[in-house]
Amino acid sequence: YNPSTLITNKGNGYATSGSLFGQGVSYSDGVYILTDTSTTYDANHHYTCNDTIGSCSTVRYYYFGGCYIELSDGRSVEEALEDMLSSDDVNQTNSTIKTYIDTWYQNNMTSYTSKLEDTIFCSNRSIMYLGGWNPNGGVTNNILQFQDRYYNTDLSCVNITDQFSMNNEKAHLTYPIGLMSFSEAFLLNNRKLIITGGSYWLGSPYAFENGNAYGRREDLSDYYVVSNAYGVRPAISLKPGTNYTGGDGSKNNPYIVE
Repeated sequence: YNPSTLITNKGNGYATSGSLFGQGVSYSDGVYILTDTSTTYDANHHYTCNDTIGSCSTVRYYYFGGCYIELSDGRSVEEALEDMLSSDDVNQTNSTIKTYIDTWYQNNMTSYTSKLEDTIFCSNRSIMYLGGWNPNGGVTNNILQFQDRYYNTDLSCVNITDQFSMNNEKAHLTYPIGLMSFSEAFLLNNRKLIITGGSYWLGSPYAFENGNAYGRREDLSDYYVVSNAYGVRPAISLKPGTNYTGGDGSKNNPYIVE
């Protein structure tokens, strides 16, 4: 993720009563000017300077209820989304869950690395529906939805910044290990492998709503705020030609790999 953008998410806070809202903005000499103004925050009026004048050096963009980001230096909503999701420097900081997986691998799996494929673990941040983030007008009470919000039989990973592997400098993994995606878990269709007796995270984002990010879990039927503490079940990919001598992959009868 990109921590430099997170500081612009100001959380909840409705604009001052009587403030103007713009359908768009123009920018010149360090100043935003609201265009096509209204006194109402609605599906077509998301921008505000939080005043009755309609000009400011930092403009708010409301995307869901009272949630907004602040834009400055002529930056647009599209650029803010790019920074958060797919810019070249978006993967510079390890998440808590990646740090945990790397530590586990280092302590338990390094002797098996020669048998593992450096495959792609996809965290698909492609946007399916902008909701209130649509700068061309939309809604004020609907969420930004990611591509893997629903079951998807297409496992292609479009954005290079979502293709996590050891050989990808823009989405670099320290070790050949990651999380199953939502679509992979669905297509696996093997409850012995999916059910472990505890809840654990998958690698797919679900939506961004009301200032919170939501992800998928192994139950496949709901979505959860990513700050919730659930389990971690890493996945690996065996190199072609690697054989196993027994087991069915379940918790009580794991695969035995030669």
